Amino acid sequence: MREAGGQSRIAKLCAHHVREAMKQYGLSRSERLRRARDFQRVMEEGRFFRHPALTMAVRKNGLGFSRVGISVSRHMGKAVCRNRVKRRLREAYRLLKGEIGEPHDLVFFARTPILAYGHRETMEAMRELLRRGNLWAGRQDVEREDAMALRPLNRSALRSEVKG
Repeated sequence: MREAGGQSRIAKLCAHHVREAMKQYGLSRSERLRRARDFQRVMEEGRFFRHPALTMAVRKNGLGFSRVGISVSRHMGKAVCRNRVKRRLREAYRLLKGEIGEPHDLVFFARTPILAYGHRETMEAMRELLRRGNLWAGRQDVEREDAMALRPLNRSALRSEVKG
């Protein structure tokens, strides 16, 4: 049955669950480094850690949360390739951000070998850099928990919830 506004009650309920999940697992604007001076401050005052596929610059911040910036050079390829790398890095950070100990500003610089990396390898590279920088306060079973949190919604349970 459609309500005023053109959406069914089930669609509204699904949209509500997605919004709630994004609040918990998403990457808000305040969690991103967007200004050039923020990037510059991390570059000048931060420590650097290298992996064959990524370089990470780290600097403590006085905020109650960590922020991330991602840089992908034009040498990596055309816009499609660069955007794919950025999406993978953002997603890897999004899944790992809850396991970072103290709040820091992080900047990840993609290196050419990351073009051949899939999602799992990208997450492992990022996790390795976080460990080297002593930022990792995570558990070993983080991937299993993330898979459970991001599993598809059970639509039949939602329908019975709306009917009842």
